[in-house]
Amino acid sequence: MNEPQGVGNQGLFQALMRQLSVAMRAEKKIMSLLISYALAVGFFSLIIPLTVQELVSTFSYAIQPVMIWTLTGIMFSVLLFVGLFKTFHFYAVDVVQRRLFARVAVAMVEALPRNRFKGARPEIANYFIETVFMQRALSTLLIDLLNVLVGGTVGMVMLVVYHPYFLVYNLLLMAGFAITFFVLSRGALKTTLAMSHAKYDVFNFIQEVSRNALQLKATDSKPFLIQKTDALVSRYVETRKARFAVLVRQYIGSVAGQALAQAGAIGISGSLLAAGQLTLGQLVAVQAVVSALVISFDSLIKNMGFVYYFFASLSHLDEVFTQEQDLVTTESTVALPKHLGQGIRVTCKGVSLVHSGVAVFDGFNLDVAPGEKLGIYAKTTAAKTALARVLGGLEVPTGGVVQYNGVDLRYIDPSAINQCRSVMIDSQLSLVKGTIEDNIVMGRSYVTYDDLNWA
Repeated sequence: MNEPQGVGNQGLFQALMRQLSVAMRAEKKIMSLLISYALAVGFFSLIIPLTVQELVSTFSYAIQPVMIWTLTGIMFSVLLFVGLFKTFHFYAVDVVQRRLFARVAVAMVEALPRNRFKGARPEIANYFIETVFMQRALSTLLIDLLNVLVGGTVGMVMLVVYHPYFLVYNLLLMAGFAITFFVLSRGALKTTLAMSHAKYDVFNFIQEVSRNALQLKATDSKPFLIQKTDALVSRYVETRKARFAVLVRQYIGSVAGQALAQAGAIGISGSLLAAGQLTLGQLVAVQAVVSALVISFDSLIKNMGFVYYFFASLSHLDEVFTQEQDLVTTESTVALPKHLGQGIRVTCKGVSLVHSGVAVFDGFNLDVAPGEKLGIYAKTTAAKTALARVLGGLEVPTGGVVQYNGVDLRYIDPSAINQCRSVMIDSQLSLVKGTIEDNIVMGRSYVTYDDLNWA
């Protein structure tokens, strides 16, 4: 599993953003709710700096205990209201996680059986585990990121209300955020994808060891297994080091930016206070706003690794759903005559099949009547299984025609074929966990008990 060739940082980012937009559009209703909850939390959270401002300003003059308790009660009530919206937001994120898991599961079980046999990669089914990584990343993406965006926007508007000088401060703050996210993170997506591919290389090799336990048990295979595992694990460790170097660079930059942000806020607000253009309460409120923003930003940066995992997972799942699938004719399809248990006539005329430029078989002709039994000799197991797939309509031949009841297989409704077809190849046993009945019927309600006995 290699990274696509010719994809630069910018192209990779744009491709992943397109995939993200597709995923988000599928949940646009609940995403609008999440943004609404985040806006409500950001707006009502202003009660903290405003209350602090009022208390500090009041302390400069005479203060009555009743005023303190009044402000405390108001802040307590508003914070409970904020907590309610945070709970709604938290619940909505969990709903998105559940829906993501369900959507991917259903989409994969629908897509995988339609993948073409030629060039098929069964190991891509392992990419389903990426939904778990995406679920974890969604908490960071939909909570921490929204907190920074919404809370930061509301807080910066409040700073500008205090004094126009803070507009320049806000621009510098946003420039610092942009540098941290887009400049210092350069290479993060590529290294995360490389690390993820290396992880799956190890995972797939361990599966191979498990599948071939008989052969490995019967031979002195330990040196080979250790050598192969060491090479795969070493590659994973190296890619993880490269990824961690990017994360450390980004975090160091964010820490420096946070220090500058807080120092700049106290410097500007202190200068304005000395010039009489800002009150003491407003100075304290400015520090409260900037501190809250810095804390949210620090939490986001610490979890950026999960965000990169999210984009890597998008790339893997996109790989699953862009596999070459069975060809479906755009012309009108023909339904098979009603299947009455007597079978169908299978006819082949000059059928050939080529894999990777090598002919598997060529010029194959056949005419089998319903109920007739016939033995076919093939030179290789690969030719035998490939011919079985072609006769079963599971693989399109390179040349020639396969007919069911005199109708070209390419023009028969696939659902009609699936109603009367079942294929079992000894070298490619495909049994699902369940009873013999489950494996024969496959949930087809129209299969009768007599059909089951016949099978």
